[in-house]
Amino acid sequence: MPKNATLRSVKTKVILSILLAAPLAVLALEVGDVGGLANVVRYAISPGFIFGLQAPSSGSWIGDISNALRIAIAVNEVYYAVLIFALLSWLRRRKRAAKTPAEKLI
Repeated sequence: MPKNATLRSVKTKVILSILLAAPLAVLALEVGDVGGLANVVRYAISPGFIFGLQAPSSGSWIGDISNALRIAIAVNEVYYAVLIFALLSWLRRRKRAAKTPAEKLI
């Protein structure tokens, strides 16, 4: 595979991961805020939730909520972008392996 095609493939996966992770990060924060969820499930779905709770205090409650939300959404965005990138890479690898003739594998 040519080097440019590989680089283009990685760039595409990175951009797609970031675009898909943005709405998932906000949705995960909503799910993490549900009251009846166990903490293990809450933190697995929305790891930014725990980091948002640890946000430094600014002195006003509006500032505290703002800081907590920014931190939580940023952590969730990175978390889901990495998961989506790994999933896309795995699917691409699987698809490429299916196209490769068996003689080349030996």
